[in-house]
Amino acid sequence: MLIDLSAQPPAPLVGAKASRLGWLMGRGWPVPPGAVAPFEATDRIVALGPDAAPELRAELQSRVSAGRSYIVRSSANVEDAGQRSFAGQFETVSDVSGTEDVLAAIHRVACSGRSDQVRAYARHVGVDPEQVRVAAIVQELVPAVASGVAFSRDPITGAASVVVEAVAGGGEALVGRGVDPQRWVDSAGSTGVAPADPLLPAPVVAELVAAARAIERSAGEPVDVEWVWDGAGLHLVQWRPITALVGAPRVWSSRMARDMLPGLIPPLVWSVNVPVLSRVWVDLVVGALGDVGLEADELVRPFGYRAYFNATALGRVFTSLGMPPDALERMRDGTGDAVRPPMSMLVRRTPRLARFALALATWPRRADPERAALDRARDGAAKVELAGLDDDALLAHVALLRALLGRAARLNVVTPLLADAWAGSVRRAGQARGLDPGALDPGQDLPAVRALDPAHALALIDPCDDVAWQGFLDRFGHLSDSPNDCSVPTWAEQPEAMRRQLLGDAAGPAPSRAPEPPAAPRAALLAATPALGRARMARRWDRAARARQGREEVGYTYARTYALFRPAFLEAGGRLVARGALTEASDVFLLTLSELAAALHGELPDAAAVAQARRREMAEAADLHWPETIVGDDPVPVRGRAGATLLTGVPTSRGRHTGPARVVTSLAGAGEVGPQDVLVLAASDVTWTPLLLRAGAVVTETGGMLSHASIVAREFGLPCVASVHGATDIPEGTMLCVDGAAGEVLLLSGDASA
Repeated sequence: MLIDLSAQPPAPLVGAKASRLGWLMGRGWPVPPGAVAPFEATDRIVALGPDAAPELRAELQSRVSAGRSYIVRSSANVEDAGQRSFAGQFETVSDVSGTEDVLAAIHRVACSGRSDQVRAYARHVGVDPEQVRVAAIVQELVPAVASGVAFSRDPITGAASVVVEAVAGGGEALVGRGVDPQRWVDSAGSTGVAPADPLLPAPVVAELVAAARAIERSAGEPVDVEWVWDGAGLHLVQWRPITALVGAPRVWSSRMARDMLPGLIPPLVWSVNVPVLSRVWVDLVVGALGDVGLEADELVRPFGYRAYFNATALGRVFTSLGMPPDALERMRDGTGDAVRPPMSMLVRRTPRLARFALALATWPRRADPERAALDRARDGAAKVELAGLDDDALLAHVALLRALLGRAARLNVVTPLLADAWAGSVRRAGQARGLDPGALDPGQDLPAVRALDPAHALALIDPCDDVAWQGFLDRFGHLSDSPNDCSVPTWAEQPEAMRRQLLGDAAGPAPSRAPEPPAAPRAALLAATPALGRARMARRWDRAARARQGREEVGYTYARTYALFRPAFLEAGGRLVARGALTEASDVFLLTLSELAAALHGELPDAAAVAQARRREMAEAADLHWPETIVGDDPVPVRGRAGATLLTGVPTSRGRHTGPARVVTSLAGAGEVGPQDVLVLAASDVTWTPLLLRAGAVVTETGGMLSHASIVAREFGLPCVASVHGATDIPEGTMLCVDGAAGEVLLLSGDASA
């Protein structure tokens, strides 16, 4: 009647949960010893009672040891499937001892498959309640110091990050009510999220991360693994496919776009900027790694006229190298520690990477002549009389500028990356020696760097000196309030307004000269370096300083090259205004590049209507909130973000929903909950399932990834945010926008809506 788990019984006899425990045992994973009463035995017990299985009682008498505690759990034929988990629907009886108590627990667990809540849940998910069968697992109870779950993939995004959650004591607190778990997130061996006062030692977390990844590799699918730690060792008590992860959506991030492509981007600007930058990034990746399936036209896309990079595609590239999926963003914005692939991965890719590393090492020698050649070509393009070109020649001029911009963009991507890497090396060295890394800025004091800094140049200008002001405009007039947006007027186009704004009242006193930056940081770093290493550290600082100068020089070249698009496009816009195709010359920026060509050739008769519609869309987009990270290709933005109150929690089920809050503190007082409502709970266990299935989104004050509300929400595609402290204090009926991917709950004001 009982089958030992180590015999690896098949799922048709004992259910998937028991079968998977046997699978773990067969592969050497630490699983508490136990056995399972198969469907044949439990069906008889359900029909006739525990006394109808005397042979089961006899087997238990030989297996159940006096003074030892056991846990009896379900293993149903419908439980823990990839899309439907039946989470919490069946009984678990913990801490039982003695043959009779264990037998009674088996009877209770087996009969739970006939409960009203299971039957209602089964009907809701399209399962015949009469076909539900429940086997019963009997295992030795592990005295838990901590317990929890490890997901081999992020359940929200599908990213290759292991998510570990832990609570003190037994695991029933994790899926039950009133407990916030501690949380770790590991991306390619780098723990980016960890609690301040951890329940688990770091080696135990590392063991869990390794176990989750190894089980995923063996199972061939993403998994979540439940575990118990007794203070001495880990015990795995369950694993299953991550519920509803199939078809995980793409993830888009605006983090890297904040300085490269900031703000709202008009269509014509997008047509120029995005293809050029995308091509540069893809060429760099291919140069280092070969063909990794990264497509330029899939790398960046707009949401609400804002740029988002394809974090999923980039993440796949870096995780294939054993690096964090956000490695490029970390390198770009300088966050975190140095990002390096494992040596084993470097060895496997040595030939190509060696060539790429050599190209980077010699980059400054090649970048300087390329920049000089680009400056000459740019100066030639700037002398072209645009008014004397016919339409086709004007479009050819734009094509030439795009080619020049591609060369400038490559310089302006690679050189800053190398400069940031060298500066980061210096700052980490300073931090290791007890210095403030923020005060270490190699190259800031170089005359060539300061000469390219408009703020420094302004500090030297007397507001009354017209000649000095004109010299400033000659050098920096190509800049604008948004240097990466050629639709914005340049400083040279509005000299008097900019003079007042940048220099203030011309009648006022002349400013003092800008102070010389102190040389103390370099000296302090060298003084803190052991004598034998000072020469090497001085060379490192000087190389970082030269790289900083190179970054400023290529940035200046890029900005001056990019600025040539504006007069060319305004010339085209003026021609379209003269022909009655547009109302204003600046409306040209509301067309795409292909639409502009069509309009010049008379093949876009409704150009003015297209521009007018886009202007309205961009005005509306300015009031929409798009989060830094977007999950999926069809998100819904939020209006009224500026007047909203933001609450944050743990994102546990992706999606976004806006609706009125229905704050429920008891089932008896729940009232009607409908698909437009946001169900707000203190916590959730299985008794709340009927309400969860009727709501449009869920917010809980406690819980984590494995809380009952989170599991049910993921199964049924409901946005869910857990651990939102103070959630039940939200006034009833408040319009909420729940972002289950970002972990945000917005309390909207006025008539804000999605």
